[in-house]
Amino acid sequence: KVLEVTKSTYFPSFNRLCREVSLARVEANNNVNFLMPLQRYFEKLNLCDEFQELVEMFKPIMHLILLVWKHSKYYNTAARLVVLMREICNDL
Repeated sequence: KVLEVTKSTYFPSFNRLCREVSLARVEANNNVNFLMPLQRYFEKLNLCDEFQELVEMFKPIMHLILLVWKHSKYYNTAARLVVLMREICNDL
């Protein structure tokens, strides 16, 4: 507010930065809401020693990833899902 009232030359840049941060926060909160259900499966996947246990976890993990893909406003791009799938593969 002070920058705006004083007609500072920094105001447009600062205002744009504030809008970008606000949008990034909304996106991050949305991503957390959609990815949180996967966390418990990823923790189990990380601790899993038996192959048979891994096989049983893939169906619910893939189902949750499909739900993220279909319903998330921000986490529904191929690039984001490729990173997620790569992390799963690296964890195996």
